[in-house]
Amino acid sequence: MGALPKADPAMRPQLRDDVRFVESPDGAYVHSDYGACTLRGRQAYAWLARLAPVLTGRHTLAELTEHLSGDRRAMVEQLVGRLAEQRFVVDARQARAHGLSGEELRAYAEEIAFIGYALGSPESRFERIRRAHLVLTGSGPLLEALAEACAGAGWRRVTVISPEPGRAVQAAETARRDPAQEFHPLSSSTGVADALGDADVVLQVGTDLDDLVATARACEAAGVVLGQALAGPAEVWLSRVGRPSRTAGESGWHRLAGLPSAAPVAPDEDLLSGPVPTVVAAVLALACFSHVTGLDTTSERTLTRIDLRTLDTLPHRFLPHPRAGGGRPGAVEELTKALAAAGPVTASLDADGLLARTADLVDPRTGVLGMLDEQALVQSPLAVCQAVVSDPFGALPGWAPGPRAFGWGPDQRTARLRCLLAALATYGLLALGTQDGPAWGVELPDGRPRPIPEPGLQLTGAGTLRPPSGTGTRTLQPPNGAATGAMEPPMGIGAGSSWAEALAAGLRAHCEHLLAARLPAADDTVAGTPVEPGGDPAAEALLRQLVLAGETPHLRDHTTSFGAPAIALTTPALGTVVSVSGTVADALRDGLERLLLRWQSRTARQPAYATAHPLWPPDGDPAEAVRTMAGALRRAGKVPVAVPLDGDPEAARLLPFVTRVVLLDD
Repeated sequence: MGALPKADPAMRPQLRDDVRFVESPDGAYVHSDYGACTLRGRQAYAWLARLAPVLTGRHTLAELTEHLSGDRRAMVEQLVGRLAEQRFVVDARQARAHGLSGEELRAYAEEIAFIGYALGSPESRFERIRRAHLVLTGSGPLLEALAEACAGAGWRRVTVISPEPGRAVQAAETARRDPAQEFHPLSSSTGVADALGDADVVLQVGTDLDDLVATARACEAAGVVLGQALAGPAEVWLSRVGRPSRTAGESGWHRLAGLPSAAPVAPDEDLLSGPVPTVVAAVLALACFSHVTGLDTTSERTLTRIDLRTLDTLPHRFLPHPRAGGGRPGAVEELTKALAAAGPVTASLDADGLLARTADLVDPRTGVLGMLDEQALVQSPLAVCQAVVSDPFGALPGWAPGPRAFGWGPDQRTARLRCLLAALATYGLLALGTQDGPAWGVELPDGRPRPIPEPGLQLTGAGTLRPPSGTGTRTLQPPNGAATGAMEPPMGIGAGSSWAEALAAGLRAHCEHLLAARLPAADDTVAGTPVEPGGDPAAEALLRQLVLAGETPHLRDHTTSFGAPAIALTTPALGTVVSVSGTVADALRDGLERLLLRWQSRTARQPAYATAHPLWPPDGDPAEAVRTMAGALRRAGKVPVAVPLDGDPEAARLLPFVTRVVLLDD
């Protein structure tokens, strides 16, 4: 065992009131309400017994040891240092003055000791609880339990705003600790905003996210500390307690609304009953106590979910929501510079770095993505990954299923990376929110900034996509009022590890759509020429798997007629897949992979990804692919314009290269 730490001679050591010690075979066994340890040494107990009566905080350690020899002085300093290290002794010189009465010190000795085991000046810190004005607002058994918990924690001045405030005040009375405590009922007609004038802390119990957000904004404007609880039928969500701008509670509620909720309970099942409200209220009351006294030093943005069936408690991290902050400036300028750059674009992310950011993006309830996982999807012959994408502005209609994205590839890492890109491209469109005035984009391939005449790149709550005329976007319509099928991402969205990759992803969707539209009416002059995957081992392996599966495709090269490397692959059972890329070899390999994915989907009876479209760039040089595909669209009479999807600054910070390519008339 190493040498014991020496204490600062200038400290004023004070032994805590709840510390007890006895002699043990190894020395002295020291115990308190919050820990225990053994001080080893033959004389440890004797020295501790002599020191304990004078460890009152009135004398410095130097004063206590000034008449001791050097060896004994060092021994005492080491002994006190070890006691201080274990929080059995505190430094009284740092204690702040307080105004607590003797009655308060006796009545709340346990609360003061609880603070003192982590921080100095516990009396002064507890005095904040006694001096602050606490406002409780809401209704129901959780509010009543919260009033009881806060009264029991020692809050002296509590105001309750509720449709039936008397019930909560009565609950607080049952937990009264001293005669000086005041509990004031106010009708809910008063409103929280009206009570903020002299409030220091507000704790709200609500069932509506809009009400929670409104209260958060009002408390931030008034400079009031806030803690909130969202009470649901099967779960309760708790925000951190603090200034709303620091806890980012508003962002948390918006993030929570963007992903599907938990499965509902039976209509006749009441989970907020019995001891459950008391347990939940204790968590929020302790969080409030910890914030006001300084015990809570965390800065992470989290909401805490309490499962009312099991009372399991789980924190959920989240990123700031775009509704609670501004946009990311300069995205159009960045894209313009990227297109003007000679040679490869240097601003890029490596695949491993992008995958490492998944932890910041994924949370099942409050994430930008609710999931990024293989789940029960068949992983052979191709690896497949799926993502659940949040809807940050409620752009999709109520009848529509939650948006999902898929990625696939020869291995799990590739599938995950592609799925992440597809998910962030989908999210980027949903995060555009409302727009005032024209949106700005960049013409391809020359990089000239250009306004898009009317807003409408984003989805609306009615479930309709309103793009400028000729952008190639399909309109979502509710199928006879029922929600069937999954959201099909609008054409032209894409993401990559650089601007060139994102543009290539968006352009190829338009190119493939244009070529697919020509195929049914094609005559012999544009029917394409046969092609084989000679010299490409990956393409040959994909073709071999299709042949073994009984799905030998007809491969046709339409590069000459289309003006960009383009392949059409057809089988009677799987239909036609059109693939456009920077080179014929890349287009053929991609097309074979997608055709094999269709076969895998059909064979595994997993239709969700049967017609999924890649929202990531094709293989090869993305800059060359952008020039080639943009040129083909220009020759077809369309002007491709890329619009950065940067509506969520936090998502754009993690992956800046997300865009939507729209087609305007030349």
